[in-house]
Amino acid sequence: MHKVFHFIIELISWIAIFLSPTLLGGVIALFLYSFFIKNLIVLGSILFLFLLLGIFFAERVRKNHGCSKYLSRIYGW
Repeated sequence: MHKVFHFIIELISWIAIFLSPTLLGGVIALFLYSFFIKNLIVLGSILFLFLLLGIFFAERVRKNHGCSKYLSRIYGW
């Protein structure tokens, strides 16, 4: 039971870390679409780049610190 609970907490923390750069890329792409670029391939590429960046960052944090420990240090500020 303890391992299942720990896995769920780590999964939720990983998703939170992953969504941070991914949502930032979405906001940037939406801003560019609204005002400058109407090419969906370029915007899709920007979203895909930030998606990969989110995966890379979340995996790096998971391997080096652990996702829940990393977020607890940020939230405990």
